[in-house]
Amino acid sequence: MSAWLEPQALLALSRRAREEAEDAFAPGDVDMSRPFIHEEFTQLFHTPLYAELDDATRLRYNQLSGMSSNELFMMFETGFTNRVIRRVLNHRMMKRDPVLRECLKIMLEEEKAHTKMFAALNRRCHPGIYSHRRFYFTRPGLFDALALWVLTHVPQHLLLVLWLVMIMEEFSNYISRRTIHDPRSDTLGELEPAFVELHQRHLRDEARHVQIDANLIDRLLAQAGGFKRRSNARILRYLMDQILTPRRAGVAVIRHLVGEQARLRDQEAGMLAALRSLGSEPGFARALRAEREMKLTRLFMERFAEYRFIDAYAR
Repeated sequence: MSAWLEPQALLALSRRAREEAEDAFAPGDVDMSRPFIHEEFTQLFHTPLYAELDDATRLRYNQLSGMSSNELFMMFETGFTNRVIRRVLNHRMMKRDPVLRECLKIMLEEEKAHTKMFAALNRRCHPGIYSHRRFYFTRPGLFDALALWVLTHVPQHLLLVLWLVMIMEEFSNYISRRTIHDPRSDTLGELEPAFVELHQRHLRDEARHVQIDANLIDRLLAQAGGFKRRSNARILRYLMDQILTPRRAGVAVIRHLVGEQARLRDQEAGMLAALRSLGSEPGFARALRAEREMKLTRLFMERFAEYRFIDAYAR
């Protein structure tokens, strides 16, 4: 018995989800007295400096981090996953699997809808920033854009980018489940209801998307020899190091926070230093350590030794 659903079952679920689709997500007024995300998904929370911040500063830092997190969801789903799945649709293996191909087409529709949800909520949170743009904290540089283009257009990289899609989608599912099942932050109180609703809607599709990813990776790994798996794994490790190292977005959040609150100007250097002291994204490490999370990532790691390096991020 497979550890993931077969394409026929996934297609039935995808079609049912399409038929039972809810009304478009239309958030109302956002309660600015509440945190937007769990503090464990904010970077400074994992540094000693966080305990020195007052409640008002922690709350605003959390809210800005929540908006930045929404941007990352959009950037990954529309910018990266969308390009990868479109490439897969043109792969020769899809000609022999029309059922999985149809699953991918529905997946693209759903990822587009997800991006609209995250964008709508960010506009509600801060219309001054998001009225005319979707990305503020996470704008990629020219090198990042070029690297993304190369990764999603060179056929030899298809296996590693699918690995990356599955890993990050499993992590996003962890974030959504944490938000839904425990809608209270560590020190700042109940999470803002619109963010909880957003993650409920998001998870309904993403749990199925990860299963689709597993089917694709399984097919490609069956065709890949040891050399290809090793070379893809080396590049994947480099990419994960880049993605999971706190950098541009985290710095942008702190600088915007200081721009809003001039009284924090003397603390800016210390906050940036604390951020840069983090070796990798702490929230991702927690997801890997959680017993019932990242199941498919763990499964493929166990099957193929080249990918067991991912386990190192949990330490």
